[in-house]
Amino acid sequence: MRLFTRAMGPQFLFMDNAPPHRTVTVEELLESEDIEHMDWSARSLDLNPVKHVRNLLGRPVAARNLSPVMIS
Repeated sequence: MRLFTRAMGPQFLFMDNAPPHRTVTVEELLESEDIEHMDWSARSLDLNPVKHVRNLLGRPVAARNLSPVMIS
């Protein structure tokens, strides 16, 4: 969060579409406090650096075709 705060300033709040962020209670709070928000995809790799790195590392691992080895 500190990286985003440095880049955007403290007046920004980042939320994805995770179930806790989509509740009626959260929507009502945002509306009551006159907080504007933009929808953003929960599955966007561009907006989730951890998933982006995992995807980049996962491709070579998944491409390896190793036979199972029995360990005694």
